[in-house]
Amino acid sequence: MRALALLLLCTACRTSTRGGDAASPIAPTAMTVPTATAHPPPTSLGLSERGERAVETIIGARGYGGTAVGVAGTPTPVVAALRELLREPRATLAFEFAIDHGTLPGKLTALTGLWTVDRARFDIRVVPFKGSRELVNLLYDGCVPGGDPTPAGDLIERTDAVRLGPTESLYDWSVKNPGHSMTFDIVGGGYPATFKGPPPPAQPK
Repeated sequence: MRALALLLLCTACRTSTRGGDAASPIAPTAMTVPTATAHPPPTSLGLSERGERAVETIIGARGYGGTAVGVAGTPTPVVAALRELLREPRATLAFEFAIDHGTLPGKLTALTGLWTVDRARFDIRVVPFKGSRELVNLLYDGCVPGGDPTPAGDLIERTDAVRLGPTESLYDWSVKNPGHSMTFDIVGGGYPATFKGPPPPAQPK
């Protein structure tokens, strides 16, 4: 029974990260190993120690996504780091630091967080990434390891993706658009909504 459950979980993961679409095949392309740039330590950002560690985790990301991975359905360390930074008062600075110094998956993760905390800055910082054909490993929910090489520009913006209003949730969108499949990108808010996750528990003082 346990083996069957694991098989079903990894089969279901094919539809999760694209918001209901099975991952489309992409012609084989050599992917570069994600490498972060040399960067100063994030100590000048005014973050907590947990926040500083979260920035470094995002900067070194080797894939994009993974909000519910494995049998336990826990987020990848990079998604968990994004959620950690959302608690920081200076999250905008932290995400922009990661955009400046991260791997490409790290930059996209940081843009995803920036969408949530500062839409005006997001609109400025996202422009250089639109239309990029550089491949990023898009991670599946449910399976470890796994993913599809996906053009960064497709993660940033897709014409068929969900478009959330300023205060709209994915549930609100689904009610307004019955029968429509949920396809995600960053610009429309689909990935930011899923990466954000449930409200974080209160931290001990």
